[in-house]
Amino acid sequence: MEIVSSIASKVFELLVDSIVRQIKYVFNYSGNIHKLEEEVEKLTHAKQRVEHTVEEVKCNPVEEVEADVPRWFTKVNNVTEDATKILLRHEDKAKRSCFMGLCPNLIRRHQISRKASQALPIVVEAREEGNFEKVSYGITPQGIGAVKGFEAFESRTSAVEQIMNALKDADVNLIGVYGMGGVGKTTLVKQIVAQVREYGIFKLVVMATITHNPELKKVQQEIANWLDYKFDVESIEVRAARLSERIKREEKILIILDIWAAIKLEEVGIPYGLDHKGSKILMTSRNQSVLLEMGVQRDVLLEVLQHQEAWNPFEKIVGDLKDSNLRPIAIEVAKRCAGLPILIVPVATGLKNKQMFEWNEALEGLKKFDGKGDKARVHSTLELTYKFLRDEERSLFRLVGQLPPQGGHLLDLLKYSMGLGLFNQRTTLKATRDRLLKAISDLKMSCLLLEGDNHELVKMHDVVHRFAASIASKHHHVFTATYETELDEWPNKRFFEQCTSISLPYCKIPKLPEVFECPKLESFFMFNNSLLKIQENLFSRMEELKVLDLTGMHLSPLPLSLQYLENLQTLCLDGCVLEDISAIGELKQLQVLSFVQSTIARLPSEVRKLTPLRLLDLRRCQGLEVISPDVLSRLAQLEELYIGDGFVQWKGEGHDEPRNNANLSELKLLSKLSTLEVQIMDSNIMPKDLFSEKLERFRVFIGDEWDWDWDWHEYERYADYRSLRTLKLKLSRSALLERVKVLLMKTEDLYLDDLRGLRSVLYELDDQGFPELKHLHVQNSLGLGKLEEVDVSSCEIMEEIVVEESEDDEEINLIQIRSLTLDNLPQLTSFCWQGQEKVCSASQRKQKEAAVGTSSKEIVCEDEIEAPLPLFSKKIGFPNLEDIKLSGINVKMIWPNQHIESHLYIEKLTTLIVDGCGNLNYLFTSSIVGSLAQLKTLEICECKSMEEVIIAEGEGLEEEIVTKMLLHQLESLKLKDLPKLTRFCTSTLVECPALKELCIQNCPQMTTFVSNYATSNMASGSGLEIISPTLFDEKVAFPNLEQMQILNMDNLKMIWHNELHSDSFCKMKVLEVKHCEELLKIFPSMLLRDLQNLGDLVIWNCISLKEAFDLQELIKMKETVAIQLRTLYIANLPNLKHVWNEDPLGLVLFHNLSSVHVMDCPNLKFIFPASIAKNLPQLETLHIRSCGVEEIVAQDQGLEATSEFVFPCLKFLTFGELYELKCFYPGTHTLESPMLKSLAVNHCEEVNIFCTEYENLVETNKECQLMTQVLQPLFSFRKIVPNLEQLTLSRKDVTIIWQNQFPADLFRKLKVVDIHCFHDESEVFPFHLLERFRCMEKLAVACSRFKELFPYEGSIGKEKYAEILRQIRHLQLARLPDLTDIWNQDSQLDCVLQPLENLVVSECNSLITLAPSSASFQNLTTLDVWKCNGLVSW
Repeated sequence: MEIVSSIASKVFELLVDSIVRQIKYVFNYSGNIHKLEEEVEKLTHAKQRVEHTVEEVKCNPVEEVEADVPRWFTKVNNVTEDATKILLRHEDKAKRSCFMGLCPNLIRRHQISRKASQALPIVVEAREEGNFEKVSYGITPQGIGAVKGFEAFESRTSAVEQIMNALKDADVNLIGVYGMGGVGKTTLVKQIVAQVREYGIFKLVVMATITHNPELKKVQQEIANWLDYKFDVESIEVRAARLSERIKREEKILIILDIWAAIKLEEVGIPYGLDHKGSKILMTSRNQSVLLEMGVQRDVLLEVLQHQEAWNPFEKIVGDLKDSNLRPIAIEVAKRCAGLPILIVPVATGLKNKQMFEWNEALEGLKKFDGKGDKARVHSTLELTYKFLRDEERSLFRLVGQLPPQGGHLLDLLKYSMGLGLFNQRTTLKATRDRLLKAISDLKMSCLLLEGDNHELVKMHDVVHRFAASIASKHHHVFTATYETELDEWPNKRFFEQCTSISLPYCKIPKLPEVFECPKLESFFMFNNSLLKIQENLFSRMEELKVLDLTGMHLSPLPLSLQYLENLQTLCLDGCVLEDISAIGELKQLQVLSFVQSTIARLPSEVRKLTPLRLLDLRRCQGLEVISPDVLSRLAQLEELYIGDGFVQWKGEGHDEPRNNANLSELKLLSKLSTLEVQIMDSNIMPKDLFSEKLERFRVFIGDEWDWDWDWHEYERYADYRSLRTLKLKLSRSALLERVKVLLMKTEDLYLDDLRGLRSVLYELDDQGFPELKHLHVQNSLGLGKLEEVDVSSCEIMEEIVVEESEDDEEINLIQIRSLTLDNLPQLTSFCWQGQEKVCSASQRKQKEAAVGTSSKEIVCEDEIEAPLPLFSKKIGFPNLEDIKLSGINVKMIWPNQHIESHLYIEKLTTLIVDGCGNLNYLFTSSIVGSLAQLKTLEICECKSMEEVIIAEGEGLEEEIVTKMLLHQLESLKLKDLPKLTRFCTSTLVECPALKELCIQNCPQMTTFVSNYATSNMASGSGLEIISPTLFDEKVAFPNLEQMQILNMDNLKMIWHNELHSDSFCKMKVLEVKHCEELLKIFPSMLLRDLQNLGDLVIWNCISLKEAFDLQELIKMKETVAIQLRTLYIANLPNLKHVWNEDPLGLVLFHNLSSVHVMDCPNLKFIFPASIAKNLPQLETLHIRSCGVEEIVAQDQGLEATSEFVFPCLKFLTFGELYELKCFYPGTHTLESPMLKSLAVNHCEEVNIFCTEYENLVETNKECQLMTQVLQPLFSFRKIVPNLEQLTLSRKDVTIIWQNQFPADLFRKLKVVDIHCFHDESEVFPFHLLERFRCMEKLAVACSRFKELFPYEGSIGKEKYAEILRQIRHLQLARLPDLTDIWNQDSQLDCVLQPLENLVVSECNSLITLAPSSASFQNLTTLDVWKCNGLVSW
């Protein structure tokens, strides 16, 4: 009885406690809510503080945010979102009352108070986790593949590395690249841009050109275009301030400037340095002095290609020389291209497939200019290329040479070509355009023309431009003034009498002559001289003039002599100040008339006289308000009419009042019109049959919604300008669709806006569809047809793409669609909605109830749970869909759960990208996987709710058990930033036989790739978390995987199980493992047998990792295994104790290893086991820095008295900051590296690099083992030094060399000597040491306290002193704070310093002068001096 009573008492106590606890939630409602509000506010402030720190990090291109910081941001966002929902329920539902408002809703208050109480510690914990010691770490960007036109020559690769290093340096903001014209500076910069974009070092890259006479407004506008920024002021100073503020909003921006003359960046509005740490300025120039005047902190010289470097691309272009006798001739021709890529390509292209006599003739022509300098050689080479052009190409080449080199517009070239009859002026404009584009293409293939900034522009390299201008002047009597120069005097009268063309592009002209006596003149170009007065009779003696372009001139009134140009074919008055232009009506032969962006207000009736006119361009004439009636209709020969972004005062049919303006119906009378650009503000005035079926190219905007400015992406999309067909529609009623039907049938780029008056575009068109449509842009509503591409983006209120109102079950198949992109559609619920009711399945209700916590016996009073709609349903199909990209949509399901017999709409799917879809719990059901037979690329990113990629079909006990999931064609799989993802799927086997690339990044809950059913059911049934110890096991079959990245996997402890599926991972070549904090092991021992193709291994920032290679089990098997590893990169592994955990004693070979980098591993005591170190025949680079290593190679356990280490291919060896390093090997040993070229050992205080005394000791007493560890140096001096080309020497090393007498030829190959770390204030520079280095060409001195470098001492003798200095061609001095003189001011150097070519001095603040007055620097090509604040004279 007492037991029963005790039990009853305990039950009563627990029951009372539970009831009291629940009641407290009601009574403490206000307190819980108030505390939660306070903590949410504190968390928000903490987040803002961390965000500010992160913003600073993002401005530094060599810093990367730690992986746990974005994860913390994600957690904070989730926690804040959950807490905000509770507080919103407090504001809304808690205020509701029961019993007609007489009583508060206690159930609601209980629920909200309980949730607030539970959320409170979670919010506090999230805030405390944000107390980061630091939020970033240093990074080292890597290179990428070649850019078009960029060859990975040694000289170019070196230049790229120098520039990239400068971009990584936080203290460097201004960087310069210089070299002669045509050497490849632009191509090099493109390579740099490709690298920084690939690795996200800069978020934005902008480019601009600063000419000889820079116009700041033009430069400002050029930069603003890249930033998509528009100025609304004219003041240069105000524009500069606003541009600077706009640039500062960019976290990481690279500004590339082509500099011809120095300017002040702040006057343009370009912030840098302390003003904006996020910006870097990269400048290119031909003149180093310009860069120095701009204040660059680093500059890089780009030299011409050496012979072999020049021959390689030449040989590639000319191809196989079938006649063996041609090869030596070809080599000689290539040599005469002066090592300039701009000459190599056109010459090789021109001589390709040519016969022997043509090669001989070309070579003889080039030989004539031998010894006449680079300019003559360049000219002769281009002249040879010019000779191979056809007549049409030559004419176009000379024409482009008369225009500014920065770019010529295709439409302008068409206008000039028509006027000059370059392609037979009797042909149509379409035919002329085609021939023009063909000629441009051919000139580009020969590198005589370059790609412009967009597809409508062509450019010419300034070297080629000068040649084109010289050819035109010399052989065709063309007068061309240099772009933007000041014209001081005119040619003589005799020249003008023979002159055929005058070109004055943007020149400063003080005064024009009264009249040009040019009876043979055919073309006249004068741009942008609005203040220049044109005399009335200027054109009176130009009887043969065919083309006249006066862009940017003040022509009010028009000069009277203009009307006398009876043979004028093309007249361009673009950007001109104009008033009355009636006189133009007298130019009866005119075929092309252009007023682009001029101030014309009225197109007068006299223009109707120009009946031969074939092209009329009135674009961007914002002031044009009147086109006289019947002018356009009289221009019966008109083929192209451009009237967009200007005139909009069209009259419609049935206008009763007397007309004073053009009527749209006039366009119907232009029977030859093939190109039309026009804007019609009011769609209701469109007449029927306005648009002819003859229209081939058009940009027609209908409605008042459209901005005429080109979208930058439109430039990128239309590589072929000829096929441009754009229609933008905003129609008020369905009847108007019929009037644009002709255009809709041809439209490739369709914009739709505000079609609320239309039920369905397809329906209104009577099922004609859009047979040519390739790109669709939607605003507010959508009609779909037979498309190739659908891109719906940033429609914030769109809920459905297609609305189907009929009740039949007939499937809609969009047969032509190949690509579908849905981006930033937050309200989207379904692609095709049929008005069906939303239903709720039992399993979904069960899942929902579990999600809201019914298992905790909390009182739940929720609304009706609804089943989510799938994005795609069986109603609509995409039988040819290949690419899907879904981004920023909030649907909970993409495909329906119910089994569908045929998934026609995805069976051809090759690419699926899902990004930022936060409500998705999974991607596929298992039944859909079978329809993905063609899927090659699958990428899932930032889906914060996704727990599994593929889930099993069915419910409860009927859940389908999938024994095998086959993704037969999948080649690339990327899973990134999926915080709740636990596995890819549940199955007994996942097989991807074609998979080559796998990336798993920031999926912290994922510890296994595939779960089996027993584990999955146990976890879901018991509530226990079952963690698989490995990511991959026997349930994964990836037989062809080549590249794998495992990044930011917080909870991952093991990557591979000991037992894997047969042949899985056996072809893997590249493995990157980064930021896996819990990872304990990379490879299980037995897996190494299967990874014999592994070539590159990167392990970075895995703080728990203790060993990289586990060899123990392999050693026990006593089988020889050869690993093909070539590159090993290990960094920031604080607990790493072994790279190889045991000496394999020759059973495991790494004989292909060529590059080893180990950095920031403080607990690592040695690098190689002895047997591995003895078998590295391919090792070329060994780089060890900032580690705790005491020896490079561990003690051999064998019985050898002396160990031999031979690295036959080792070329580059660097040891730095190895403060514990005592020796290379702890026992007696020999070390041979016959190919070693570069040796740098810095800050390794406990070890000697060289010690000749030890060599003698070993030879006389090999049994003295006690002295080996103390005395044995890293290297044998006599064996290593003779082959070195570059050597770094500290004070200790210099002493060893100085104290020993070595043979004179010991340093015979040494070309580069680096002397550093003489830290004692009394140190004297070891000038006598330089006597030993007779082949030294470069000397670098750094990080020392020398007061003078080259003191002159009488004991050495003047001749010897001079001899030592003469051999130095490159001198580099850095971080020498006490240095006051480089040379003794009293010495008589005379011509001693003449050989010096490069002098670089930095951070020498005590330096007063660079050289004594007697110094002569006749061969100096590079002088770089910065941060030398005490410098008085040069």
